[in-house]
Amino acid sequence: MSTVRVGFVPAKRDSRAYSDEWAMEMKQRTIQALADVPGLEIVTPDESLTQAGTVRNDDDARKVIKLFQEKGVDGILIGGMDFSDEISACMVAEGLPGVPVFVFATEESPDLYLPTMEAQTSDSFCGTLSIASGLYRRNIPYRFYGICNPEDAAFVAAVERFVRTCAVVRAFRGAYIGQIGPRPAAFETCSIDEKILLSTYGIRVIPMETMRLQAAVEALDDDDPDVASVVSAIEAEADTSDIPAERLAQVAKVEAIVKRWAEEKQLLGVGAGFVVPPYVQGRLTDQAVMVGFEVDIMGCLAMLMQYEAALGEEAPFLTDWNLKHPERDNVFLAWHVGNAPPSMASSDILLDQRGMPHFKLRAGEVTFARLEQYDDEFKMLLAKGTALEEGEAQEARFTWAWVEVDDLAKLYTTIGSNGFVHHASMIYGNQTQALVDACYFLGIEVIEV
Repeated sequence: MSTVRVGFVPAKRDSRAYSDEWAMEMKQRTIQALADVPGLEIVTPDESLTQAGTVRNDDDARKVIKLFQEKGVDGILIGGMDFSDEISACMVAEGLPGVPVFVFATEESPDLYLPTMEAQTSDSFCGTLSIASGLYRRNIPYRFYGICNPEDAAFVAAVERFVRTCAVVRAFRGAYIGQIGPRPAAFETCSIDEKILLSTYGIRVIPMETMRLQAAVEALDDDDPDVASVVSAIEAEADTSDIPAERLAQVAKVEAIVKRWAEEKQLLGVGAGFVVPPYVQGRLTDQAVMVGFEVDIMGCLAMLMQYEAALGEEAPFLTDWNLKHPERDNVFLAWHVGNAPPSMASSDILLDQRGMPHFKLRAGEVTFARLEQYDDEFKMLLAKGTALEEGEAQEARFTWAWVEVDDLAKLYTTIGSNGFVHHASMIYGNQTQALVDACYFLGIEVIEV
C-alpha cells in the first residue's frame, strides 16, 4: 500500500481567552481518530517546535512550512482547534503551492456551549470560516469539510478520501511516462500533445524506439536471472502447456527489459503496442508500471490516477467499450486483447502458443476513468459499474467481463458527445470521489455518469 504524508496544521488563536489545553486535546483526538486511515502518515509540529504544538502566528507558520518541506508532505490538513489565526494557517498552504488542502472545524465542548463571564467557547465554528475565506482570497484550492468531532465516522471517511486524492495528485504531476514505438497509424484516438502535458503538469513522455527494445531482447541470455525469474512467475500463475519454451523465454525477456528501463527512467507508466506482448503489459501493470495498450498515453495516465486512488491495492485494465449485450440494455462487454492484469482473473489463465492470455475477469464493483485533452483543456470521464459473474471463460477469447451500468445509453451518449474515445481504464472498487477531488486540484473538468 502506498504511504501518503499529510501535514496537519492545528490552527490556534494566540489569546488567553482560548486555552492551550483545549487545543492540545482536540489535536490529539484528531490524530487518534485518524490513526487507522489506510496509507496515512501524519506530520505535525510538536511542542518543541511551536507552543503547544499548534500554529498561531507567522513565526509558527514559517517553522511548519520548513517542517513540511523537509518531510515532503503530499497534502495539508488544516483544523480549527479553536477560533484560530487565519493568516498563519493560510501561510502554510501558501508555502507549499500545489499541495491539496483540506479544512475542517472542531465541535465545541458540550460542557461549555455558551460564552460566559468566566470562560470562552472554542469558537472554531466561526474562526475556521476565516481560514477558508483566506484560502479562497489567495486562490488556493481547498476542500472544506465543515464542523465535526474528530471521531465522527464521516469525517474519518472524508480524510481517507483526501489521502487517496493526495496520492493521485502526487503521482500525476511530474510523472514520467514511457512510449515504446509510435502509436498505431490507424488510431488517431491515441494521439497526444506532449508539449501541453509538459507545460501544464510537468509530465514527460520518454520514448524508446521499437528496434532498440528488440535489440536489447535479442542480446539478453536465456539464463539471465531476471529472465529465469519471470519464466518461473509465469509458470506459477498460468497454464503454459501450449506455449513453446523459446516463445515463453522471448516473452520473459521483453518483460525483463521493459521493467529495467522503467526502473532506470523512473517511469510510472508506458504506452506500448504489440512489441510488448499484451500478457506482459498486464503483468507490468500488476507490478506498478501502468501500461497503456496501443500506445495510449492518455489512457496510461488515467490508469495511473486510478491505481493511486486505490493506494496501489488494485491494478487497472485499459479496456475497450467493446460491444452492447444483445439482450440486456445496460450491459456491455469490457474486453481487450489480453492486457488485463493477471490479478483480475477469476478463471485459470491460459497462454496460447503465441503467449496470448485468455481469462475472464472476476466479478465486483468497478470504476471507469478516461482522460482526454482538447484545446489546452483536460477532462475526465468517470463512471461506475459492476463486473458480472455470468459467462464461461471459454466463451470469449483474451481478457473480458460483462459489465452492468445504471444507464448504458446515457453513458454511451456522454462518451460520444464529449470526445472521449474507445478506451477506458477499469479498476475494482469505487474511487470516484477521490478522483473527482484530484481533478479539482489538478484543474481537470469532470464529467460523471
